[in-house]
Amino acid sequence: MTDSTLRRLAESKNFLLAHSFESVVVIDKRDGSTRDAGDHYGDPVAGLITPDERWYVSAGEGVQCFSAEGTLLTFFRRGTPPLGPESAVPAWFVSSVNLNAAQTLIVTLEPNDCDAPEWAIDLDTATVTKLR
Repeated sequence: MTDSTLRRLAESKNFLLAHSFESVVVIDKRDGSTRDAGDHYGDPVAGLITPDERWYVSAGEGVQCFSAEGTLLTFFRRGTPPLGPESAVPAWFVSSVNLNAAQTLIVTLEPNDCDAPEWAIDLDTATVTKLR
């Protein structure tokens, strides 16, 4: 991955969340170190960094939530919440992701992917809730 292929998803005081095609990385702007933060089938369409810089979120084909401690949570893909291992579809596609409260993501899905376009992800508990 080269600097010329990196595309910005989100930026905070100390970190840059970026992707090169399907691969997502977190770059520490203080020392230039880079950590892998997940991947998507197709380029991610949205990203955010929580205000406390504990979580780095990328969205597109599903949602990937990478923590400062190195935990990677995946949602909206076959075998991950809320899709089970027997899901007929491999993933739901995300059109936007926003932060509602300190650690709660609001995820809006593409209109034809499921019967509920809006979901919440509590990052502290890794739980997914259908909103509407």
